[in-house]
Amino acid sequence: MKTTIILITSFILIGCATMNTVRNGKDSGTAVVYETSKDNAYSYAMKILREVGGKVSDENAERGEIFGETGAEVGSYGSYIGIWIESVGENKTQVTVYTRRVLATQLTTGISESDFHKKFKLYLDNE
Repeated sequence: MKTTIILITSFILIGCATMNTVRNGKDSGTAVVYETSKDNAYSYAMKILREVGGKVSDENAERGEIFGETGAEVGSYGSYIGIWIESVGENKTQVTVYTRRVLATQLTTGISESDFHKKFKLYLDNE
């Protein structure tokens, strides 16, 4: 019985994400290039994070980085999110989003990478 408890605890802890996991996950994120300025993209990203109930834990507009977390909800203990915003041409901006669940065993994240990009596109369509 003791071994089973140790194995289950180890499984849960090994599957846990940390903010550090997200900070180093840019290359694993979902990147999309949008026709908008870096400033607009940064503003939209901040709005989306707050819209889904997320909290910004660190941000730097000059570097185009936003790191935050979403809170617990049904099926989720919350998630970490990293957003990178880079100019890639005249009025073209690449937005990369990487999310990770706090616990690997939870069903959902606070917002998925694809849902983030869907919301981002809605902001662009309403410019």
